[in-house]
Amino acid sequence: MSAGRRLLTLFTSNSCSLCADAKQALLTVRKQVPFDLKEVDIHTPENRKECEKYTFDIPVLHIDHKYAMKHRIDQEKLLNLLRQGSQ
Repeated sequence: MSAGRRLLTLFTSNSCSLCADAKQALLTVRKQVPFDLKEVDIHTPENRKECEKYTFDIPVLHIDHKYAMKHRIDQEKLLNLLRQGSQ
């Protein structure tokens, strides 16, 4: 992780169309506020716990290991959350 940058974790799946939209929204936001992004495919064996938790909610976004939003990425809200945390 880069020093001083926030860590965003996107819980996702290859078969999720909303997840593709979420990734695109994150790339757009990242142009304005840099952050590190970790993608977690909930359908891999090592992510069974996340699958049980988020099966019906993906995409789910965490900022610095804390829940931020799910289903659709609100770019304006995300920008505000990232800017608040960097002050």
